[in-house]
Amino acid sequence: MKTLISCILLLFAYLNLFGQLGKKLNEFTEKNISNVAIDRLGDFYLQFKNQSIKKYDTGGNYLYAFKPASDSITSLHPWNPLNVFVYERNNQTILFLDRVLQPLNKFSINSSLAIEPWLACAGNNNSNYWLYDKADHSLKKINIINETISLEIDFKKLYGQQTPNLVYVREYQNLLFLLDQKEGIKIISITGKLIESFPSVRIKNFGFMGEELYYLEENKLKFYNLYTKQQHNIEIGNEIAFALATDEKVILVSHAGKVSIWEFKP
Repeated sequence: MKTLISCILLLFAYLNLFGQLGKKLNEFTEKNISNVAIDRLGDFYLQFKNQSIKKYDTGGNYLYAFKPASDSITSLHPWNPLNVFVYERNNQTILFLDRVLQPLNKFSINSSLAIEPWLACAGNNNSNYWLYDKADHSLKKINIINETISLEIDFKKLYGQQTPNLVYVREYQNLLFLLDQKEGIKIISITGKLIESFPSVRIKNFGFMGEELYYLEENKLKFYNLYTKQQHNIEIGNEIAFALATDEKVILVSHAGKVSIWEFKP
């Protein structure tokens, strides 16, 4: 009897979590999606294997597209929709796009700043950015205007004898978030002190909703409050490859390229 009651309680808990998604608002299919991102207004972006980018509004309606000439987009950071940050590793070039994905500004990274500039992401304002140098495993905050290093973090203290395998870096609310293919997500201060880690080899991307970090792992969309450290999950099934969230909607992208927009009730 106790076993039956436990199973019923677990079922209700599962249904309650899944029910937070509400009804499906829209659905469409796009092939060869390699990455996803979202801006602070809730518009979302799909990046494809040919490196082109498409922007959609909060309801999933297509808005604009961008096709780089070099086919070498490494990092896409559209949090500021008026200055979408794009890094091209092959060219060691940073590109800013406007809200309709037209080029605003483009500049090459000064070779004196990094031996092997592997990743780059937008800083907390338009005057700086973060640059990860794979050669010496350092993360540097660069002033765009005068091309100087204002802050440098040595990952040897953070990783010890381990070798970082970073695929994504981002600054949010004066914290730095590292996505490592072998280590999962690490949250560090801007001075390099480890604050929290979420070890996993399955996390492909992460995002932010207010004070919460969210990421997809093991068929669950997981949320973590950066200040209270409270956590909650939503079961979404094993067919989902990417997930994005706002305080009103969740965007799910399946392995087959099906993009669905759901009501969300945090």
